[in-house]
Amino acid sequence: MQTKTIDNEIALYLTLLNKEEKESILGLIKSFLKSKNGENDRISIEQYNNELDEAVKRIKNGVYLSQEEVENQSGKW
Repeated sequence: MQTKTIDNEIALYLTLLNKEEKESILGLIKSFLKSKNGENDRISIEQYNNELDEAVKRIKNGVYLSQEEVENQSGKW
């Protein structure tokens, strides 16, 4: 299929999508380009450990959702 034809077909289908669907497609396109350009979203081990420490603090402070609460919330998505 020629590039112009593909571009036209993509443009046509985009007009049929709602905002959330378009945002999803945009995220997909961005991830393709990041991968193509050799970029990655990896974080340092220090950042990873800091995020774990923060999560543990939240749990110790009672700031978390139970499995039941998560299931109830996800049922409303």
